[in-house]
Amino acid sequence: MTIHKKSMAALFFAVILNYVAQVPYYFHQYYFPHHIAPNWSGVALLVLTLIWFLVGYFRFVDGKRYG
Repeated sequence: MTIHKKSMAALFFAVILNYVAQVPYYFHQYYFPHHIAPNWSGVALLVLTLIWFLVGYFRFVDGKRYG
């Protein structure tokens, strides 16, 4: 595995772990103390940015333009 592939894999896992970490963070900060359900616009934006990252990442790894 080349250094480029290793660094891209590290970037991928760091970003995915960041998205996964948002779930327990939300529960700890907002749901457990206040019992506030997440609003749909916030969830939609989180999912949209994840999809945007995944599309750009995989296009970049495949060598496509505008990845």
